[in-house]
Amino acid sequence: MAEANATLSRPARIRAFHILPEDFTTAAGTLTPTLKLRRAAVAERYAEVIEELYGG
Repeated sequence: MAEANATLSRPARIRAFHILPEDFTTAAGTLTPTLKLRRAAVAERYAEVIEELYGG
C-alpha cells in the first residue's frame, strides 16, 4: 500500500481498506449482467463496513 500511495496525490491516497468475504457477482446482485457495479446494492449490503471505514 505504501508503494501505491507514493505515486498518488495526497487526497487520492489509500487510507483504509477492508477485504470482503465474498466476490461481487451477478448472482449476489452486486453486479449487473454487463458486470457494472450496483452501487446501491453494495452500499446497502456493506453499510456497516463502510461506516467503520469512513464514519469512525
